[in-house]
Amino acid sequence: MIQPREQEQLKDVLRKAWIVWAAMFCSLPIALMACITMAENLKSFAMQDFPFSVSRNILLVLSAVIFIMIGNIRRFQMHGKSIAQRATRTAPAERGPDQILIKYMSVLIISLALSEVIGVFGVLMFILSADVQPLYLFIALSAMAMLMHCPKFSEVQDIATKMSK
Repeated sequence: MIQPREQEQLKDVLRKAWIVWAAMFCSLPIALMACITMAENLKSFAMQDFPFSVSRNILLVLSAVIFIMIGNIRRFQMHGKSIAQRATRTAPAERGPDQILIKYMSVLIISLALSEVIGVFGVLMFILSADVQPLYLFIALSAMAMLMHCPKFSEVQDIATKMSK
């Protein structure tokens, strides 16, 4: 059972995680706006003989693989033995909110970075083709992945419970 004081510390950890998540999520509309503003300039540089449909399909399959990888990596990192094993190697005095923050942030940043890569695929396709449709598609997929893997109090609580054992 987690004490009220510890619960407040966990909420503080979660607040920091939400700040990181919001910063990563806000990068998607910024990339979208940047691409839209330079759309006219890119049309003259677009590669006309590049096989866009093939590369788009390859990047879509790669995005689906990344989407699945994110869930598996989070599940392994959050529910696997890795947190419990690392917690037993840590002295009980060092198992505070800072350790929980470090462990949770590493999981969160890895999953957000992989989600961001999907959006980068859209920016790449936009730069090569000057077509906004793939940009919208990949940015939407990236945003969906980030929304699915946003910070949750239950995950922070789960790490705290595993570390207290």
